Amino acid sequence: MVLLIVLSGEREGRFSNLEKDLASGRVTEVTVRGYRLPDSPQIEQTVRWRDGLFLRTDTVLAYSGEDRPAFQGPVLQSQDVVTYLRQTYPGATVKSEGERQATSDIFGFDSMNPVLGIMYVVVHFGTLVRIIAGPEPWRATRWAWFWVWCLLAPVAPPLFLALSGPTPLVPAPKDLNRRLTGGVALLVAVVISLISKGTIVSS
Repeated sequence: MVLLIVLSGEREGRFSNLEKDLASGRVTEVTVRGYRLPDSPQIEQTVRWRDGLFLRTDTVLAYSGEDRPAFQGPVLQSQDVVTYLRQTYPGATVKSEGERQATSDIFGFDSMNPVLGIMYVVVHFGTLVRIIAGPEPWRATRWAWFWVWCLLAPVAPPLFLALSGPTPLVPAPKDLNRRLTGGVALLVAVVISLISKGTIVSS
């Protein structure tokens, strides 16, 4: 289920990176949501594409006319984003959809299935209960697992289930008393979290 959240959920991306990937052929399919309102000179549209394992989205403003509107995100002088992408990258498949449906934002992933999101929340907080009240975990202290749970939310439950105790897939550590401490786990989790958000390595 956690894997479904990661693969089906959407994370924020950059339209500039998408254009590079379209030009290189790394991305060949894009979905654009949103229609221009009648008599409106501009439109905000959500662009969605797959970047490796993740689905990425970015909001782009398209406008017609000479005056560039104020907008914090990408701005295109075009009838709409679909038209721009089809004309600029004719080899790519650009799909147009209606307005965006209700979504559920789960720890940075914008899940298109709210029920799946609720199920993940139950599993995620169930993992916290197990960290606090369950048997003494292997390979890392309770504090170490807590920081993983806090900062690496999407992967915390499967990591804890696979590495915190006996499992048929992973052998037991040679020394059960040698475990990752909370301080080291905090530093590692912070670095991984920053990298995943693109603040150390641009996504």
